[in-house]
Amino acid sequence: MSQRPATAPLSWLAVLAPAAVAAALCAVGIASRSLWLDEGASVAIASQHGAALWRGIAHDGGNMLVFYLALHEVFALFGEGTVALRLLSLLGQAATAGLVAWLALSLFRSRRVALGAGLLVAVSVPLVFWGQDGRGYALMVTFATASFVALLAMAGGGSEGRGRGRAGWIVYVVCLTLALYLGFDAALVVPAQLLLVVLWRRPLRPVITALGLVVLLCVPLAVLALERGSGQLFWVPPLSGSTLGQALVTLVSSGLPPNVHTTLLTGFSAAFITGLALVGLVKVARGGATRGDAVGGGASGGASGGASGGAVGERETERFEAGGLVPALWLGVPMLLAVLAAAVGEPLELARITILSIPALALLLAAMMLGPRGSPRARGVGAGAFLLVLAFRVAVLVPYYGEHPEPWSTVSARVLAAARAGDCVAFYPQDGRMPFDYYVRRATGSAGRAAPPRPILPAAPWSATTPYVEAYRVPALTALTRLTAGCERVWLIASHQGQAQGPARSRANLAGYERLQAELRARYGSSSVARYGYAAAIEVGLYTH
Repeated sequence: MSQRPATAPLSWLAVLAPAAVAAALCAVGIASRSLWLDEGASVAIASQHGAALWRGIAHDGGNMLVFYLALHEVFALFGEGTVALRLLSLLGQAATAGLVAWLALSLFRSRRVALGAGLLVAVSVPLVFWGQDGRGYALMVTFATASFVALLAMAGGGSEGRGRGRAGWIVYVVCLTLALYLGFDAALVVPAQLLLVVLWRRPLRPVITALGLVVLLCVPLAVLALERGSGQLFWVPPLSGSTLGQALVTLVSSGLPPNVHTTLLTGFSAAFITGLALVGLVKVARGGATRGDAVGGGASGGASGGASGGAVGERETERFEAGGLVPALWLGVPMLLAVLAAAVGEPLELARITILSIPALALLLAAMMLGPRGSPRARGVGAGAFLLVLAFRVAVLVPYYGEHPEPWSTVSARVLAAARAGDCVAFYPQDGRMPFDYYVRRATGSAGRAAPPRPILPAAPWSATTPYVEAYRVPALTALTRLTAGCERVWLIASHQGQAQGPARSRANLAGYERLQAELRARYGSSSVARYGYAAAIEVGLYTH
């Protein structure tokens, strides 16, 4: 008992330090990075009110429902600035780093492992990207991670753990439900959690009843999703070696294709970290999956470190083998299910789904490199490997700052600066209107700023902020003639317009874009096209007589 007051602050430091690092890394440049297409949708939907807000959410199939509602309240409090748009994601990424550290304390009883796992989450370019993004993915990972923390509390046995088990049951239901309302992909962690309980030889009934309640709470979400269907995912490419490679690079935090440029370092880092992960998985498998009594002990016991000798080393090894089962299943099961679903034709973007398992990989790597003590030489090798992994992640993360993969701010500024009286602007798809409109409204009232071009596709005034989701409309020739009446010049701004090698719907959308270009060229005779960005390039065409 005498050690607990001295060690508890250090345990909290191991949890809070990664959270602070994660928040700081997400704060760097958070206001300067340009919005991209989907962030424009977040603004357009969350800025609606009443029935219009619910229509916008329903049109998106209920995806990120909780995020839109929360963002709506943030906008009401702080306005629609870029920081306000991304604040929830920053807080989510910080919370994820802290939760992973807390989970490591509970599983491995080691501040070294906790601090290491939390830092690996904090310095992860995919998680930093989503932590700086006005979408719900960072928070989805947060609540999925929190559901594992709650599951651990719920699975803790013994009379003294009953109160904690009841609280864990409630928190588990809340966190898993919120994760699903933030992103449908969160459902992939549930089979891993069920398998964990089975292998821990814990009663299944509490988990089954919790999941039953989660299913009931998610009925409205299921209704919205079924009404919307999977047609909105037409852009997702089929399973291939390329998509698997992108998913692997994202999972090991060696990059984030196509938003982060791929370099030689990307491949070397991915190979090294993948090798370490495989070693960790083999160690867990060889240790046996039935040592569940070593988990669920809570974080307070994980701070002690005064004992030494072979007995301590053996206990730490046992904790790794038992506690390592959590990240091993959390890492493997969702990925396996996602790949199998993609193989049978389900439209799943593997690279985006992998962010659910990045915290699991961080736990596994930190436990393997910083966990069981062994000999001084082994400890040195483990610490060196950890520092190398951290250095790889920093080397990938640093060049990411200052990049604008989809620079709608630049496009908007240049079009507004070059606009003349009598100009019109069209968007293909109409979704591009949302991020462009965001910067138009921010520029309104600036000294010397020319009036923006008149919008014709969609033909809605700039004063109207309307969500446009997957609006690939090409007007008939007569309608186009009517829309362009009075337009001296037409700006055609396109992004995500389709892929020549993509699925059938994507190829059809690209054909529509090419037809719209041809009709404008026939009407105006002269055209020029400029391209901006690289993740999803924005094409800006200007058609003149």
